[in-house]
Amino acid sequence: MDEPLTSLDIQRKQEILPFIRRLHEEVRIPVIYVSHAISEILQLADRVVLLKQGTLVGVGALNEVLTSLEYRKSFGSLRVGAVLDARVASHEPQYGLSKLEFKGQFLFVPLQLVAIGQPLRVHIFSNDVSLVVDRMTSATSVLNILEATIVEIREIDQSSADVLLDIGAPLVATITRKSLAHLGLKPGHRVFALIKAVALNEELTE
Repeated sequence: MDEPLTSLDIQRKQEILPFIRRLHEEVRIPVIYVSHAISEILQLADRVVLLKQGTLVGVGALNEVLTSLEYRKSFGSLRVGAVLDARVASHEPQYGLSKLEFKGQFLFVPLQLVAIGQPLRVHIFSNDVSLVVDRMTSATSVLNILEATIVEIREIDQSSADVLLDIGAPLVATITRKSLAHLGLKPGHRVFALIKAVALNEELTE
């Protein structure tokens, strides 16, 4: 499928994407899907082949490619972040929230009108992740605080750096180089990732 949704508006795309996903699941054949739209890739892909100016620059499982610091510059200005495959653990309609579980950790997201146990794919932008070195003892408005281990650190430019984290799945935090130095962060350190906002993509189907 070579950019099949290019000429469609956002509403039409959202109507057709679930059919493409189900086609792959029900017919059980590989689908090669070519697209420049990261939102389509996030909803459909299991594996990604990343091309830049006709040259292969990355290949692997979706979240491995998206969070690999080696490939980050190939995405240009795209705010890619990480993708987590989670399941709905519970709903809190009184607060307008759903609680998701993945790898033994939990995330709160805006209320999703899907059944408990339903798989969901969560997209977390790297700019929406902050880091602290100790578990917070005072109250905070941030609901999503995940234990993490620093895997790799790579400076992006003069002012910022990407920090690759292991939370049971890869996650990337983009922070300032000043914060990096102030916290004394190094690979192997245990930290806590505070997720300020969660961008939730279309739910996955069984």
